[in-house]
Amino acid sequence: MDLYSFRSLEDSPKGHKPSFAAHLGLLLAALMLVAGAAPGQSSAEQQHLLVLNELPAQQGGIYAQLESGDAFSFIAAGGSSYCCTIFADKDPAARFGNVQAENNVSLNVCERGLAEPMLAASRGRICMSLHDEQVSLAKVVLTVLFGEDGRANASNIRLSCEETTLFGGFNTQAVSVNFLEITNTLHRDKEIEGVVSVTDEIGHRRAVKGLSVAAGRRMDVNIHDLVGASGHGPVKLRHNGPPGSVRAVLTHYAVVSANPLELRPVLQQELRTRAQMR
Repeated sequence: MDLYSFRSLEDSPKGHKPSFAAHLGLLLAALMLVAGAAPGQSSAEQQHLLVLNELPAQQGGIYAQLESGDAFSFIAAGGSSYCCTIFADKDPAARFGNVQAENNVSLNVCERGLAEPMLAASRGRICMSLHDEQVSLAKVVLTVLFGEDGRANASNIRLSCEETTLFGGFNTQAVSVNFLEITNTLHRDKEIEGVVSVTDEIGHRRAVKGLSVAAGRRMDVNIHDLVGASGHGPVKLRHNGPPGSVRAVLTHYAVVSANPLELRPVLQQELRTRAQMR
């Protein structure tokens, strides 16, 4: 199956039958995410390794002993989104402290510990996105805190980070009506904010659109209005929701009737994370 495969809606209601097939000529290079440790540091300042998109332990790790102030780092891609979670067996107050990207790269950080599945600490889960798409890679550093005063140690800590950026492709050559339908699947917690980025087949950015979707609601983005006709290329959605909280489906519609306007879904493609495409 292609990375950006569409599903034909064969069980659609009787009526107009499309006489075309959509074709997507899309190429995206896989980005290898690696992290490095800074040698010669004290225990409290030690840089712990995180390698994204590799098992076991949800792309993270289990640590026997950590101290408040220990720092983790990973390499993130510009214009992408990530979530990190920390959990300690005997410390419900385990949380992240300072979170920042080096070299003044803009980072949007949101506390998601109270979103499903809930944690005891709001900062037990941090979701973030890197605004600047012109930055190829950026180092993100997160410190960890334990105890109510943020000065304690902890044992048997699970820490994981994973990318939440969603990828797909658009094709406005095949049909004239294309909507990216974005659903916030959370039942509580605050709204999810995100950015849709659309580029053409040779990598030129065609459009960028910010969005905000309330819990349990859906927002539709008109791709055809964003990029116009006769185009195809990658679609990317970065957001500050926890993993699995956003469902994004690109739907191509056939015009059954112009007056009154009647549309019927023909093809659908669900955007997926980089890990899901491997």
